[in-house]
Amino acid sequence: MNAPCARHCPRQQSPECQQRTGWWTEADFDRKGSGLHSFCKSCRRLSARLYKKAHRAEMTVYLNDWKQDHPGRMQVLRRNHYIGHREAEKAKTAAWKRANPILHRGHQRLRAAAKKGRWLRDCEWNEVIHAYGHKCLRCGSPERITVDHIIPLKKGGTDTKENVQPLCLSCNCWKGVQILDFRPDQGLRWSSLIAF
Repeated sequence: MNAPCARHCPRQQSPECQQRTGWWTEADFDRKGSGLHSFCKSCRRLSARLYKKAHRAEMTVYLNDWKQDHPGRMQVLRRNHYIGHREAEKAKTAAWKRANPILHRGHQRLRAAAKKGRWLRDCEWNEVIHAYGHKCLRCGSPERITVDHIIPLKKGGTDTKENVQPLCLSCNCWKGVQILDFRPDQGLRWSSLIAF
């Protein structure tokens, strides 16, 4: 298979091809039907890259359509890529978590809530913060306000606006998984609280 063959790449486009000295082998060419392609592998790869770059919009539309038409195949491709690049993917994920701790916590919260079938939307959280004056309900600080679940998710609480209160990060850490409600209107429904 790797014996020298009486052919060369007529394109001579890629740097590897241009620097080539000596004999070409069949391994330097891709198979095409019962024969070999006219151009070497490195020139064909470069040509494909240049085509994709020149036709980026068309390729994006084509690939998005293909992904929608083949969801099962995409799942297999993603899984195989992860298996082949597991350490690199884990390192990339860990780096993202370190760079985006707030988003990561939000994703964890959404995943936990999605298991229960409901999660707090950003617009709902903004309503809660606005209703309580953009400050911590325990100490009154306007700094580093976080979502606190009155009944923690670990203890079966829901991720809805009826079960959250704004606390600063230190008060939220102090509260931990205790069931403490700092809202001054603990018994009121949300519709009456926001109508002002």
